[in-house]
Amino acid sequence: MLTEIVMFYSCARKYSKFLDVCNTLERFDRSLQLAPPACGMKVKFTTIITATPVMSHVIQVYLTLKFLKDHEMTMRRIMTLVFYVVIHCRQICMLAQFYEVTKSIAKRFRLVNAKIRQELIIQCYRQSVRRRNPRYINYRQDGTSSTKMKSYMSAYQMLRDAVDQANVFYDDLLMSSVFCKFVDLSVKIFTIYCNLVSERQIRHTIIRILSQICYLHLVVSLSSDVTQAADETAPIICKLINQDLDAGLRKQLETFLMQLAVQNVVFSARGFFQISRRMLTTLAATVTTNAVILIQFQSQFA
Repeated sequence: MLTEIVMFYSCARKYSKFLDVCNTLERFDRSLQLAPPACGMKVKFTTIITATPVMSHVIQVYLTLKFLKDHEMTMRRIMTLVFYVVIHCRQICMLAQFYEVTKSIAKRFRLVNAKIRQELIIQCYRQSVRRRNPRYINYRQDGTSSTKMKSYMSAYQMLRDAVDQANVFYDDLLMSSVFCKFVDLSVKIFTIYCNLVSERQIRHTIIRILSQICYLHLVVSLSSDVTQAADETAPIICKLINQDLDAGLRKQLETFLMQLAVQNVVFSARGFFQISRRMLTTLAATVTTNAVILIQFQSQFA
């Protein structure tokens, strides 16, 4: 329920930030003269796994309704099922939207990296040809190369702005999702270990645990993919900056590297912690610790 409230708040109050992300990506495509991206959703296996608790719960309720003869109780079960399905479908839709946004940003970061690398290699080749044939010096090519590098650097900054805008829109959702999954995982592991659920519910509880683990893994993987794509720019420039380049271009690249050193392209949960793969190990350790503490309390008062 907490995630639903936060989702409603984010969509109602922060929807303009999501439009800012779309507008920034559109300006990026226009600056590099790229064709509009094809529409369509690629469904990953982990996204399908995230939806399995809904199907499992629907089947479980259906089997229960077959043996109910009380119409009032049947209607209550059906209304509860509808509410449950709506909640989980909204979370899956949010995950699908986050998937599209992060994948499009990471793809554009890698495109900028490829263009920077290509332009630097071309410039190195021009310099080597120029040294062997000084009569064929064409200074217009240096100006063209410098202009292209400025456009690529400007495009990189657009993508960084898009990440910041996406952070503003998703930070509350990421915070509430990670917190709710963390609490739910701790409670469900505790209930299974202490046999607080019936044998019929154990299978559904295990499916819920695996689904939430896949949900967290997908969110972390998508966020880390954007960070990794943005961090690939500096090593590419460092590898080629010491090659045979024009002095003006080298100075331009050095200034850009200094900017990259102080910039941190990463998704965060309201600034409390960064969404990275390291978070998964920390979360797993914390869930295990909390489950052990709950088990110790339960055995002490049993």
